[in-house]
Amino acid sequence: MPDLTLQEIEEKVMAAKPWKAPGEDGLPAIVWKKLWHVVKHRVWTLFDSSLREGAVPHQWRTAKIIPLKKLGKDDYTLAKAWRPISLLSTLGKVLEAVVAERISYAVEAHGLLPANHFGARKRRSADQALVLLQERIYKAWRMGRVFSLVSFDVKGAYNGVCKERLLERMKARGIPSRLVKWIDAFCSERTASVVVNTSEQQAASPGAGRLTPRISTRRISNNSGSIAFVDDYSAWVTGPTAESNRDGIQSIINDALEWEKRSGATFEVDKTSVIHFTRIAERDSDSPFAIRGNDAKPKDNAKLLGVIMDQALRFKEHIAGVAAKGLTAAVCLKRLKMASPRTARQLFIATVAPTMDYASNVWSHACKAKEAMWIERAQRVGAQAISGGFRTVATAVAEAEASVQSFRERHAQAASRFWIRTQTLPRTHPLTSLKLKLNRRYASPMQKLASAMERLDTKRLEIIHEFALAPWDDRVQVTYETNRVEVLKSDDPEDITIATSSSQRKGKVGLGGVVRDALHNSADEVLASYSVTLGSSDEQNAYTAGLEAIATALRSTTLRLLLNEHIRVRQIPEGVGKYSKRIDKALPGKHTRKLYDELTRKESEVLVQLRTGKSRLNSYLFKIGAVESDECACGQSAETVVHFLFRCRRWTVQREIILGYARGKVGDLSFFLGGKAESDDDKWQPDMGAVRATIQFALATKRFSMDR
Repeated sequence: MPDLTLQEIEEKVMAAKPWKAPGEDGLPAIVWKKLWHVVKHRVWTLFDSSLREGAVPHQWRTAKIIPLKKLGKDDYTLAKAWRPISLLSTLGKVLEAVVAERISYAVEAHGLLPANHFGARKRRSADQALVLLQERIYKAWRMGRVFSLVSFDVKGAYNGVCKERLLERMKARGIPSRLVKWIDAFCSERTASVVVNTSEQQAASPGAGRLTPRISTRRISNNSGSIAFVDDYSAWVTGPTAESNRDGIQSIINDALEWEKRSGATFEVDKTSVIHFTRIAERDSDSPFAIRGNDAKPKDNAKLLGVIMDQALRFKEHIAGVAAKGLTAAVCLKRLKMASPRTARQLFIATVAPTMDYASNVWSHACKAKEAMWIERAQRVGAQAISGGFRTVATAVAEAEASVQSFRERHAQAASRFWIRTQTLPRTHPLTSLKLKLNRRYASPMQKLASAMERLDTKRLEIIHEFALAPWDDRVQVTYETNRVEVLKSDDPEDITIATSSSQRKGKVGLGGVVRDALHNSADEVLASYSVTLGSSDEQNAYTAGLEAIATALRSTTLRLLLNEHIRVRQIPEGVGKYSKRIDKALPGKHTRKLYDELTRKESEVLVQLRTGKSRLNSYLFKIGAVESDECACGQSAETVVHFLFRCRRWTVQREIILGYARGKVGDLSFFLGGKAESDDDKWQPDMGAVRATIQFALATKRFSMDR
């Protein structure tokens, strides 16, 4: 391999999370980012010397370990109920990342790993591994066979790596001797101290960091009928019945145990599971298998890469677990009483939605009406946590007000992205060999997805390899030119041309851009165009907008265009949210984010009550039996939202707030609540001034106070 380059180091320094917890030196990555222009050549000299001499400073091999509880464990007096987090020097971790990138490149460029090994590799995700496994099961079913699988988990795969065997196998696969020597030093004489309640104690060797997934994956052999994901290994056999597969599975178990002795690794017996995938009960078998002198009976379900797969692939238990986790996360979010809608939505997207979306490409097809209700409950609680709406607000309306996608929308988008990305995989990837013609009998989820995506034009999608360039190769140099004429002269007419711009006017900052492909289109045609308002001029300026315009253009434009072809118009179901749809014809729409993002939590709670009709006014309280009458205290009529805002004599003084803003619009509920009326045109935008006036009026009356 060529010598270390400054570019490689700089890329990893800038990619590091700035405030991630540091090791014993107490220096987070932000320090190196800020000082990079001063220290970069010294760091390069240090790293280069380390690689040349095969020496790793002791400070980089000393870790501070923080033990964290694993969720759902019964006995926390056991060490395995805790997850040790190893904190290392951030500068040492940068060099780790550089070496890991070089090893990954060698692995992918020279085919040093079997194609059926997923995880800790570029373009080899858990999603792909699970989909591939599911396709193999459906294929066996179509052939009238039972799919019997045994799954192993390597105990302490990262910190339990046998260094001698590791180095031996790296040499055998042609990894440069200089790197092998450095890894020897990296894995040697590592020490750590365990921190519990601020007190430190010396401990044994810590984990080997981000290098371990790359270098330890060489331990898995390329067996047919098997799949591996870092430290998880699954192998299978198929046959007419589960009993006929018995010898094959037992042989796999025996071979794995022999490999265990040779390699120095250890399988966790309690995590080793056998399962027969079949939907025909007569073909099943509960005959046990021998593992280290113990009998292991086949299970009704097995947890593989975080997904509970049952024998018939119905996924009911997994979906129930997903819904429970989502609900727990949503309830925790709801406890943050003073979080603004903007903050709560960010937390929902970051913490609640992922618990319900992981590996959805595998199990979402099994989510029928009953199972959907479980997940929608979590969605509803999460949406209420954002806007502050009542529990009785319909899920679809709550999601629209909170401006969050339904789980069905998220799963559909994930499926579209998954399909498009499979079209860009190199031919060496196992997924590209799947035959996805739709079968009448045992049609697999992937076959159904392929059928649904037939109309998408993916012919021009390029094949994306794991590495476009070697880590040490020069990257594209950016040329900045202020003279537009010079730019046009220098343009290659057979290139992708991306033009971006930004602007600031009327207190708003916006951005836009156009993408043109001169190779396939005339100069008047474009591949894509976009424009968006970034924010107010108090928060943004034309320069930050310019940077965001470039970033937007460089994101996967082709992927975005293909997804746009497959987007369905979002709608609230018929018969749901009649009141909300009457005052806001644009619901659901992007405007609700604008409505709530500029509000405090208290203001949001008032607005969502007025917009949904589920409020502390007597008209609603009477419907749920909380008061004896829906009549307003003024005695005029029922206390509806319209009566409260525009007619009730008790609030004449406070109503001047509304009248002072738009006297001529009094009575227009849509206008004052930020909704689109039937008479509004396509260029309609909510009037935030009117919305704020309405909220101020409602707060001034104290009618929505929790104390009332």
